[in-house]
Amino acid sequence: MDTLTAGRLVREARSRAGVSARELAERAATSRTAISAYENDRKIPTADTLLRLLRAAGTDVALADTAPTFRRHDIGRGRYVWVPDRLPRLDTAEALRTVKIPRRIFWSSHRDSFDLSVPDDRAEVYAAVLSEGEPADILRLVDGLLLSEMWDRMWLPPAVRKAWQPLVDAARTIPA
Repeated sequence: MDTLTAGRLVREARSRAGVSARELAERAATSRTAISAYENDRKIPTADTLLRLLRAAGTDVALADTAPTFRRHDIGRGRYVWVPDRLPRLDTAEALRTVKIPRRIFWSSHRDSFDLSVPDDRAEVYAAVLSEGEPADILRLVDGLLLSEMWDRMWLPPAVRKAWQPLVDAARTIPA
């Protein structure tokens, strides 16, 4: 199965439009060499650049809602955790900011402010949010890439780890 890359999207959009790389470059206010680099996956365009290139090729682009959906996962003794269908992502500034955690999530700590750029703070917040948080808390505080990276070093209650493990495993699997 062919991999869908940004380069392939640009190449196919240009081909469908019946325009040369030079013409697409003119329409998109970039260079022909940049088009070639994108189409051959030597350079990866930003999301804004990719949209500009596709639109310049006459391709209608619609972005779907990418918010994960959540399900309640029973962890025993009348307790449950919320688990998304895929790991949420935050932009870098959001993922590494200082946050205040509500008492309903972090009821056992004397602290309420944590610096997510500090790995120990991030691990503490993620453990509390995965164990006690609601979907909005997870979307606001947890970055899936950072969670996946620190997963093996985090302490979590066994039932919470078991609920989230398939999601983390799936995110770590790289398609062939």
